[in-house]
Amino acid sequence: MEKLIKRLEILINYIQLEEAEDIKTEVVKLKQFSEDVEIASIVTDLNKAAYASATTKINNFINSHKQLHKWIDPEIAALKLELSHLESDLTLFSNEKSELEKLLSDFHNRHTIELGDIIAEILKLRMEKFKNEPPKYEEAKKDYESYKEQVKTEKEKPRFELNDDEKLELKRKFRKAAIICHPDKVAEENKDRAAKIFIDLQQAYEANDLQKVNAILDNLEQGNFLHAKSEVISEKEQLKAAIANLTSQLSNLRSELAEIKDSEAYKTIISIGDDWDGYFTKLKSKLSLELEHLKQTVVQ
Repeated sequence: MEKLIKRLEILINYIQLEEAEDIKTEVVKLKQFSEDVEIASIVTDLNKAAYASATTKINNFINSHKQLHKWIDPEIAALKLELSHLESDLTLFSNEKSELEKLLSDFHNRHTIELGDIIAEILKLRMEKFKNEPPKYEEAKKDYESYKEQVKTEKEKPRFELNDDEKLELKRKFRKAAIICHPDKVAEENKDRAAKIFIDLQQAYEANDLQKVNAILDNLEQGNFLHAKSEVISEKEQLKAAIANLTSQLSNLRSELAEIKDSEAYKTIISIGDDWDGYFTKLKSKLSLELEHLKQTVVQ
């Protein structure tokens, strides 16, 4: 009823302003309410350009129904719209962060698969080189064992191979699912549930598990339970608090994005461009030479 009354008030204004084209546009929107006899009569008058009669009927309808209509603070609608925009921005920046983190993860995984064994062997030889120098030996041993464990962990991570079309589909489905289940934008009563789903979604995305991302998205779309805060909060102070919280979250996200883009790993990836094969081939050749040199040094 609230929207209907507002639409009728808009029509009154258009009639007074003699905006014939805008009146026609509003009449089309008004037809969805034409099951009501009074509204159907108003629509008929407007289609006939019987504006005087339509104006009288509109005023009568508004006056008879407005006393039954619960007044809603217009600031609430503005706050809801502001919150909705912040939720969209949050999803946008959060998705960008997830995609950058995935890019770094993919690069780290490729680096480990291509070069991990050579680097581990280099670290082992450095450790042996310092076997008569206890402080340096212990430090080198710590570096070797730590890196060896990293290589083992990285190699054991599940990671699916996708073609270019599948990679695009993965990104699209991930973004769509993230809009629904991001824990910072859903209503409080669903926050914990959303957080668990979002973690599963991010892990599946990082592992290139298109099948699991698809399954999560299907469940989210069929479930229809994770409503955004802007859809369920109606109290002014709650809306203001939610806006303040999301504004803070967005500020943190911007800082995190800036930090990622300023990292050496990210700068390296950007400088390489799409030629990862060439980069790792050159680096592998360079490390192989270093390994051979170390072998000769240790033997001596």
